[in-house]
Amino acid sequence: MILLPLWRIISPARVKNDRRGITDEGRNLSVIFLIVISGALLIIRPMIISTVPADTLDAIIYVIFAYYVAPVAVFFIGFLLLTAPLQTIRDTRYAIRDPRIAAVLFCAVLGVLLHNLIDFAIFEPGVFTTFWAIIACLITTSSSLVARRSSLVARRSSLVYSPAPFAKAISIAAGVLILIVFVRYAWWPVYKSNAKIKQAYQAFSTSQFQQAHDFLAAAAEHDRLDPTALKLNGQMYLQHHRETGEQQQALLKKAEECFRQTIERNKEDYKNYEKLSTVYELLGQNQQAYDWCLKATQLYPGSGRLRFKLAQIAERLGKTDTAIEKYKKAIEIEDKYRRQFQIIYPERKEIVSRLGKEKYQFATERMNGLKKQQKQD
Repeated sequence: MILLPLWRIISPARVKNDRRGITDEGRNLSVIFLIVISGALLIIRPMIISTVPADTLDAIIYVIFAYYVAPVAVFFIGFLLLTAPLQTIRDTRYAIRDPRIAAVLFCAVLGVLLHNLIDFAIFEPGVFTTFWAIIACLITTSSSLVARRSSLVARRSSLVYSPAPFAKAISIAAGVLILIVFVRYAWWPVYKSNAKIKQAYQAFSTSQFQQAHDFLAAAAEHDRLDPTALKLNGQMYLQHHRETGEQQQALLKKAEECFRQTIERNKEDYKNYEKLSTVYELLGQNQQAYDWCLKATQLYPGSGRLRFKLAQIAERLGKTDTAIEKYKKAIEIEDKYRRQFQIIYPERKEIVSRLGKEKYQFATERMNGLKKQQKQD
């Protein structure tokens, strides 16, 4: 549904007039698309997506129609609706004369698709609706351009540039080279890393801790730009420490190393600093814990949880003034959030707390207690 409108814009397909209307040579390509994608939906998709086990005949029929037949039917009907203009006589009275409009729409579709390689906003209803509205405009534009070409004795679209054979060969070679470089240095490391991470989860779920850590270490080596494997490894060392209590110092030291390497790869994620602070707390190095938690707070100043954590560490360090200040800030952040919550949801009686009722009450009591202690001293 996406490729066909794009193809019709850039393809210099010849058109001809007959009694049935305008026949586009791209119809053969459309049929190939239809067969390949329908086959993938019926054969390959069931292999990838696991379905709910069905015991009765009624349930089996429902699963077959819901998971296999319905997606193919939706695609098939949508495809027929999309390709309908290929079999319809165009009215050239309203033909679009400026091919730059088609170029803008073409680039808009590619832009949305490229953006959603990293951000799946296309699944949001507003974005999805707008995207298909652009596709519809693109189909209308391409229909007008084809009609215009037919009236001008099948002239090539001004959007199409036909290079010399040598330039074509160079372009193809460059494209193949770019594809090889992409697969080797972009896709393959990520694929190998994700495979190792999946193996690590499976090993950890069966209490094969060392094997899980080895898999994550290998994943971090395969993709040296992604901090995910290192972060997961650090979290697993922490969880391993909490669940077993074995070799406490060694496990915590390894977690410390993992989180430090994670921060080197991603210096903007406050959670990595917070995790490292937790490791130093468990190691009894409160000053280090405070310093790293402070860095996390600088990245996320609106977190009451981090302020609360800072206040507790400051208490252990004997920094009473700092502890009072951090408790007070945590309470202020929570109060502002609660006021905002009441404005957004006036009908709800119970307020959802970000800091938590227990921590909020504890922070209030400790702040007041420390103030009284200061006065007595």
